[in-house]
Amino acid sequence: GSSDDDMMMEDVQITDDSPIYLNDTHSSWLLAFKHRKQVEKNWSAGKCTSNNLVGHTDWVTCTIFHGKYLISASWDATIKVWDLHTQSCVVTLTGHTAGINSLDLSANGKILLSASLDGTLRVWNTDKFTCSAVLEGHKDQLSHVAFLDAHATSLSPSPSPS
Repeated sequence: GSSDDDMMMEDVQITDDSPIYLNDTHSSWLLAFKHRKQVEKNWSAGKCTSNNLVGHTDWVTCTIFHGKYLISASWDATIKVWDLHTQSCVVTLTGHTAGINSLDLSANGKILLSASLDGTLRVWNTDKFTCSAVLEGHKDQLSHVAFLDAHATSLSPSPSPS
């Protein structure tokens, strides 16, 4: 016998013109699968190119797209804003004293959050890429930051029990 998941897998055929129904309970999975197949097809056909954006001095931990910019964060404690058209760094955001683990952008794109190993969360204005607030209070490094609706949420590891 086959499970419902097996039946669904047998029925799914991904082509360039396959419709994705947003009210489908599996639409996120289907959309991701279709996107991956399209990327693989484009790479195989030589339609994609890669470029190196050189500037960070340690591992890049996360990236986020913002209009014509790519924003990257690194364990070198900096955030770099890259112009995708010129492939150059337009600004380097500094202030964290340890590596940066996570970035998130508000829904309207006006606020960038960064979470660092230094235990702080920084709030950046994306109009001028300036720091508008430093939020402290975690007793340990921050591992992730995210907007939930209009609120920022950050995570830090809890100490192991003794």
